[in-house]
Amino acid sequence: MSRYPALALFMALAASRSSAAGSSPFDILAAAAAQVRAGCKAVPASCIELKAIHAGYLAELGKLDKCAAPTKECTPDFVRATFLAAEALDQREYALPFEARNHDTRPLLRMSLLLSQKATFAWAAVAPGNAIEVFAGVAEFAPKEVDALCRIGKATQACTAANNSLSNAQLLDTLLLQCENKPADEPCSFDELDSRAEIAETAMKFYTRATKDEQYQLTKLCSFIKYGQDRLAILMDRDLQNQVAGLEKGVADLTSRHGAVDAQKRFQEVLETYRQASIEADRISSFGYNAQQSNRERINAAATQLAVIRSQLAGGAAGDAARALASDPGNAGAVLAAAYEGPRPNAGPLQTAREAAHIDRVSVPAPSPAAPVAPAIIAGDPSFVDIARGLYSNDPLKRADARRRAGLSYTVGNPGGRAPLVHAQGYPDTCAIVAQQQVLVDRGLVPGNDPAGVEERLGRQAVNRGFFLDGTPTAYSGSLLIEHGLIVTKSAGAPLDAMDSAVRRGGMVIAGVDARYLWGKTAPASLGHAILVTGVEIEHGSGKTVGYYINDSGKDPPSRGLFIPIETFQKAWDAHTKSYVEVR
Repeated sequence: MSRYPALALFMALAASRSSAAGSSPFDILAAAAAQVRAGCKAVPASCIELKAIHAGYLAELGKLDKCAAPTKECTPDFVRATFLAAEALDQREYALPFEARNHDTRPLLRMSLLLSQKATFAWAAVAPGNAIEVFAGVAEFAPKEVDALCRIGKATQACTAANNSLSNAQLLDTLLLQCENKPADEPCSFDELDSRAEIAETAMKFYTRATKDEQYQLTKLCSFIKYGQDRLAILMDRDLQNQVAGLEKGVADLTSRHGAVDAQKRFQEVLETYRQASIEADRISSFGYNAQQSNRERINAAATQLAVIRSQLAGGAAGDAARALASDPGNAGAVLAAAYEGPRPNAGPLQTAREAAHIDRVSVPAPSPAAPVAPAIIAGDPSFVDIARGLYSNDPLKRADARRRAGLSYTVGNPGGRAPLVHAQGYPDTCAIVAQQQVLVDRGLVPGNDPAGVEERLGRQAVNRGFFLDGTPTAYSGSLLIEHGLIVTKSAGAPLDAMDSAVRRGGMVIAGVDARYLWGKTAPASLGHAILVTGVEIEHGSGKTVGYYINDSGKDPPSRGLFIPIETFQKAWDAHTKSYVEVR
């Protein structure tokens, strides 16, 4: 029998309910393809082998689609072969020159972990009640690996980090057993599961940061941690079903009770349910288990309605604007321009994320002003002749500048008003922290007079909550905003048109892009970067997007309300995760 008696049932339920066993998070596959291109350019002699390894992972992931539903082909031997194939592909990658696989986020390693995870769920479906053979003994072997690493003598820092990682993995294992052995009608609560998720993210930090040799020596430790993440994903997925159902019921209840005396109190209860459901979906996505995708769409739909209800409770023109936007999103510019900007709370000392989530937030998202002032696309005061020539320029920047000066386009959003929000990020990997910080400053939820200090504190919050690991993973973009009581919707693998619609609604959008195209860099590997999109320039008549205004913390001085032509932005969008967060 399995060491984890309740786990097999949970895993079988998840495997049978979700098609996620045959799908993969978009950013892992996209990043892996980008790494192959970069590795081929860096070490041409390794290109054939690198492509073969990548193709091998894709082939094995595809094979496991047979286990998404019960089939004759999906047998224990079939799944066992997948585990062995993953191990063999791992060994081939380790044999590559460092430069051929040198990528910050190690996408091929993540593909290996994803393959192992999908095989884990498949095993639960074909052999319920039996221990997953590939993980047999990892709890016993992981300490031996760490002990062997520490015996090297000179690896003192690595030894300490590995021991800390092992301690977290063992703690996670113990706590998961407590949840797995609970009766089905008394499962662990969100807070209990979320605290375990923080431990899981902390445990994995060392392995993802370790050197090639250290990773090679600690494969059982990695398996031990990943097995914990897989088990936790199953438990959280089960809880997420209840959270999403509760969120939808709460939104429906608020809609039917509009104007009730206790509506504001009920709104806060539903907002807390939204926070829990959204963070839980983020956790599951971070672990590589994509079963939450349909739930994310349901959460987004409920969040949109919840934002409308918040504005209705605030009353006045802002409530009218929210209702009008819900019925006619295409008329966002005109509606938001007429809306009343409600009062915002004064920003006091920085709250902890957990505290802020329970504070009454009745602020309404800042609407666009009637005549938004956008920073100059190209500085200077051109003559009439220069503007006329610019209308027909082949340079999209010059053409956009001339058309705006000639009154042939208009601005939606408030790029001028939002430009002062940005500051140069203090670290190479805190772009998403600063993007979220700008939103929190704009909403009055954190002070705006100490940008560096607030960035540090928000960074610590993100680390403590498991939202940050040498940068902010796509799954956790916007999670700090949710923790501070704001409502957001998230999308990944989306067409640019979807983000465009979000920006046209006049609010603020955090977008994930490849910064090479924004900065004019020729680096071989993608430069994943988070920016705040603060406005959009739209052509009169045709309604076509000319380009976007962004706040970019990655430069020093930072770009404040910088105009990016649609042609350039499209390239930056297509080369990355195609993900964005809309602040509602």
